[in-house]
Amino acid sequence: MRILLLTWEYPPRIVGELAFAVRDLSEGLRKLGVETIIVTLADSPVALGVEDKGIGNSGIGSLQIIRVGNPVGTHIHILTWAMTLMTEFERVSAEVYYRLNGNIDLVDAHEWLCVTAALNLKDSLNLPFVFSIHSTEAQRSLGSKGPLSQAIKSIEAIGFGEASRVIVGSQEKKIHLISDYGVPPEKIDIADAFRAEEVFRIYASVTGNIKEPGLPRG
Repeated sequence: MRILLLTWEYPPRIVGELAFAVRDLSEGLRKLGVETIIVTLADSPVALGVEDKGIGNSGIGSLQIIRVGNPVGTHIHILTWAMTLMTEFERVSAEVYYRLNGNIDLVDAHEWLCVTAALNLKDSLNLPFVFSIHSTEAQRSLGSKGPLSQAIKSIEAIGFGEASRVIVGSQEKKIHLISDYGVPPEKIDIADAFRAEEVFRIYASVTGNIKEPGLPRG
């Protein structure tokens, strides 16, 4: 199995717990034999480029991290920053897709910032899209009705609607998405603390790749 994982936060860029959760997930997937390509934001200009973590313990998994910058330097708020950054995520992801002759099984987008990139990749390249949620704007803003919060919630809602599956880390988060966002319960999968084995099986349910972890991709 080969996946594109989109995240705006990955070590050494650490803003919150997302960086550690995605790092642990990607390392776990590599050990299970998944070929994981991460597209993320560089924490400085010198960090731009590709880092190859190599082959996992199974001898077939791999982890590659592609760090990009925002093509626009100045922004009026986070929405313009996120939208312009996602154009670069899309560009790099498309390059990876064509370099690999389309051999990508799915896109896993972490948090709302990566939704637009995942949607465009889904629509233009026919790639299944999984939406992984660690926190929501409704929780972060404590229910704010301000225009910025409403815009972010709208992006989240579009992601919930367009994703093949929505992954959360707890039953509490699942209940929150059902009650506050109206996400159908059958669309939400719980991967306790985003453990790699559980996430792998969710990926497999989307792609139809039902092989056990550690076996070569079909």
